[in-house]
Amino acid sequence: MDREIRIHSTLAPHPGIVKLLSTFEDDNRVYMEMELLPGDLFKTLIERTCLDEEGAVLDVLIPLLEALDHLHGQVRRSCIVSRAHSASAL
Repeated sequence: MDREIRIHSTLAPHPGIVKLLSTFEDDNRVYMEMELLPGDLFKTLIERTCLDEEGAVLDVLIPLLEALDHLHGQVRRSCIVSRAHSASAL
């Protein structure tokens, strides 16, 4: 969980990625306070969308893929930097 918090807290802002507002913990759990976003769950969006139409599919997938591309670049750099300081890194 510490790694996830560290990575999420260093991400550059992106409209398709929920912001991490704060973290705190008690004796047994770690809590991550995340931005509340309006709208439907992704599952609901998919269920309501007519996936037979190419335009509708692209409207759903393009923002998701843009956010994943942004995450991939950020997380990959974070992993490379942390591995560069490890004696066991290849």
